[in-house]
Amino acid sequence: MVFIKRRHKRLLGGLLPVFVIIFLIFALTPNTGVSALNPGDVDVILYHHYDGIATPVQETKQLEAGDYALSALFTLTTNSANYKAYEITGASGGGELVTFEEGYIYTVHIYYARVYTVTFDGNGGTVLPANATRTVSAGGTLGADMPPSPSRGGYIFTGWNTAANGSGTPFTASTQVTGDITVYAQWTQNTGPSVTYTVSYTPGDHGNFTAVTHTNLVFGASTPAPPATPGQSGWTFNGWSPTPNLTVTGSVTYVAQWRQVTDPPTPGDKEGSPTTEPPTTPDPDDNIDITDPDSPLGGGTPETGDAGISNWYFVLLGIPLVGFCIVLKTKTAYKPRYLK
Repeated sequence: MVFIKRRHKRLLGGLLPVFVIIFLIFALTPNTGVSALNPGDVDVILYHHYDGIATPVQETKQLEAGDYALSALFTLTTNSANYKAYEITGASGGGELVTFEEGYIYTVHIYYARVYTVTFDGNGGTVLPANATRTVSAGGTLGADMPPSPSRGGYIFTGWNTAANGSGTPFTASTQVTGDITVYAQWTQNTGPSVTYTVSYTPGDHGNFTAVTHTNLVFGASTPAPPATPGQSGWTFNGWSPTPNLTVTGSVTYVAQWRQVTDPPTPGDKEGSPTTEPPTTPDPDDNIDITDPDSPLGGGTPETGDAGISNWYFVLLGIPLVGFCIVLKTKTAYKPRYLK
């Protein structure tokens, strides 16, 4: 009886450290699903400086270490739609591209200028949507960003004004903008000799419609809509040459362009039909690289997370094996003593 009890004590004494080690490994290992380490974090303190606001708005971000373009990384804060960033300083000595290193705290200052909108009203003429508005920093001028002149049939454009009837202040490329503003196109009726233009649409080589001609069109008038474009059998419409303008700028003829339609292959036609080959069975004598993702036996190179998990399996399986070896050695070296 004494021999059995001592044997049990030695067995439990050998296994106890093994179970303790396994428990600590599971308790201290984060449950991330992969074994790859996450990139280190970087603390970045931002100060948003707005024109007209004395106290900057402070913001703190936690980022992963790496290279960043500041203008893409830091966006405007809440209620700042009327501001535009014009300078970014700080971080790695200033500049657009910076490197944030793990374990450091960086300070970035972003300076914003107030931005205003200038709206251009055609005042009876036509202003293209892309030219209807412009934005400019407070106190700035549009300069070369002024939109092109609008168009109006039978009238000559004479400039922009802050009043629709022309009684306000002229607005030019050098006018300073101090707030949101709408300016109006000014017009003078063309009293000179009447000049008209012609716009024609022709069917080209493969069209099945009659040519259409529009006459007595004045400069700046909207270009007449093109006709329907049915084509000959085997041909499909492929646009106009030249591309029609939105407004009339002179006499022009637009010619329909055509593209030939290729007939689909006849069912049962052997030519061009896909062929199906039976899958090949790898020859046992061939050398096959099982790490090749295209190999019949290959699963590709294991990813970082998979490799890390496999390492833990080796650790978890190896520790009990070592423990049992210790117990086995102890059991073999133990010589029982019997009570007399």
